[in-house]
Amino acid sequence: MSAAREYKAVVEGLSGAAAELRERDAERATALGYRRVVEHDAMTEAAGRAGLTRLVVALHWETALERLWQESWLTLRPPPAPTPDVDPARLDALDAEVARCADVLQETTRRRRFGLRPR
Repeated sequence: MSAAREYKAVVEGLSGAAAELRERDAERATALGYRRVVEHDAMTEAAGRAGLTRLVVALHWETALERLWQESWLTLRPPPAPTPDVDPARLDALDAEVARCADVLQETTRRRRFGLRPR
C-alpha cells in the first residue's frame, strides 16, 4: 500500500470517528436540553413553593402574635430564622405541623377567651 493510500485511509478513519462524535454530541446536547427544561421547571416550582411556604408561615406567626398579645406574662419575639438544611422532602410534613400547631393555639386561646377550660 502506498503512503498516499495509507494517508487517505487514516483520514477517512478520522473523519468517520469525528462524524460519530458529532452525532453523539448532538444526541447528548438534545438530552441535556430536555433535562435543563425539566430542571428549570422544578426550580421554578420549588421557588414558588418556598415563597408560598414563607407567606403561610408568616401569616401563622402574625396570627399567633395577635392571639398571644393579651398574655402579658409571655415575651413575644420575632420569628425564628429559616433552617436552610431541612430536607425538602419533608416540606409537606412540616407545613402540616405548622398548620396543626396554629390550630391548637387557636383552639386553646379561643377556649380561654370565652372562659372555657383548655383541654
